[in-house]
Amino acid sequence: MRDFTQGGNDLIVGGSGDSHSNPLAFGDAYEMHGFAHGGDDRILGGSGTVYGDAFTMDGFTVGGDDMITAGSLRKSVFGDAATLSGFARGGNDHIQVADSWAEVYVYGDGALSGFARGGNDHIVGGANSPTRSSWATVP
Repeated sequence: MRDFTQGGNDLIVGGSGDSHSNPLAFGDAYEMHGFAHGGDDRILGGSGTVYGDAFTMDGFTVGGDDMITAGSLRKSVFGDAATLSGFARGGNDHIQVADSWAEVYVYGDGALSGFARGGNDHIVGGANSPTRSSWATVP
């Protein structure tokens, strides 16, 4: 997405897979540039990595206010993107990790650089989450 494009308010339902596959789910696009604005998506993750808006956001992009429910296999969940740079701004996301998950790494917003800033995210862990803090990373 680039220029002044606007992502839709999508419902994405992830499938199942084994621990050797790593499907990817993007709420809006692989990349967001310029003044692009992500939609307010609802993502029900299966197995794989979930990006609420895009893999990377730069320029003056704005992430949507996404609701993400993470699945139960090893993966990563990014509320907005893995990297936000320039003046990008993350959305206010709600992320919930499913019960009995194994090694899910949760990031409300990815790595920030320049004048980028993250959103006000709400992250809830699963009921049977391991107690080792290194298994659930919330930067």
